[in-house]
Amino acid sequence: MFDFIKDYPEHIEKAFSLDPKIRLKKGIEKIIIGGIGGSAISGDIIKNYVEDEIKVPVFVSRDYRLPNFADRKTLVIMISYSGNTEVSLYMLRDAKKRGCQLVLLTSDGKFAKTKGCPIIKLPKDILPRVALPYLFFPILKLLQDNGIVKNKTKDVREVSKLLKGFNFEMARQLAKKLYMRTPLLYGPEKYRCALYRWETQLNENSKKFAHINCFPELNHNEIVSDFKDNRDAVAVILKDEHTHKRVKIHTRVAKRILSREIETKEIKVRGKSLLARLFYVIYLGDCVSYYLALFRAVDPAETENIKIIKKELKCSK
Repeated sequence: MFDFIKDYPEHIEKAFSLDPKIRLKKGIEKIIIGGIGGSAISGDIIKNYVEDEIKVPVFVSRDYRLPNFADRKTLVIMISYSGNTEVSLYMLRDAKKRGCQLVLLTSDGKFAKTKGCPIIKLPKDILPRVALPYLFFPILKLLQDNGIVKNKTKDVREVSKLLKGFNFEMARQLAKKLYMRTPLLYGPEKYRCALYRWETQLNENSKKFAHINCFPELNHNEIVSDFKDNRDAVAVILKDEHTHKRVKIHTRVAKRILSREIETKEIKVRGKSLLARLFYVIYLGDCVSYYLALFRAVDPAETENIKIIKKELKCSK
């Protein structure tokens, strides 16, 4: 796993250079990105990254049915790395029934055998949750090539360059701080996708419970909690100089309040473009989750409880 993580910059460049030559139909009024687990996070990143630029709304679907508004003027990008994910297969059938414009991302399985819609084929034999470069950047390229978003080549190059100089020791030290603690992951709303990725990577790789929330929403509810029953908690707070000036105040005051009861650790986000900053946080979380798995002496690739659930679902058909 870690060999792949260390090579993220190269995988990002390869993934963005994929040229599926897919020409979308005109008249798209909505975009839905469908998937589950490590696939669906790509939709969250796309949404956070382009929502201030794009002229059509982007939605992420993680359920067996698409939202009721999905129709012929909806672009549905379905992602399943394995091509056999149950939830995604249900969504795919639903999209076909509704006449949505479909594009599939997959490496194999039933998705790869689907007829009647464009398919972006991905490299095989990668652990799905670390295959993020191939589950995200081809979508960004698709939207760019069809004029839905501006040219993102410069931003993608910055991501690759930024991660090539990544400080792995910082990630290891942060993982050590989270050992035997409950991680609370906080940051501006624009980073919700990256924080959620942190949470899920800690869950799967480190077998560790974690919690996220974002500013300013956090300061309208969670901030009044006390930590009498959670003295082991440690708050990891993102500091982004590019965020809204009012959010900076929210962050500063919340840190002061939280530090009265629990330990806080501030992480300065690096990168000029929003894409670079998002992937800096995502990459940091991926590395922390791997190191924390080592500290906890657990196998980061093993997901036994998910296998139990899949087995029960298969038996219940």
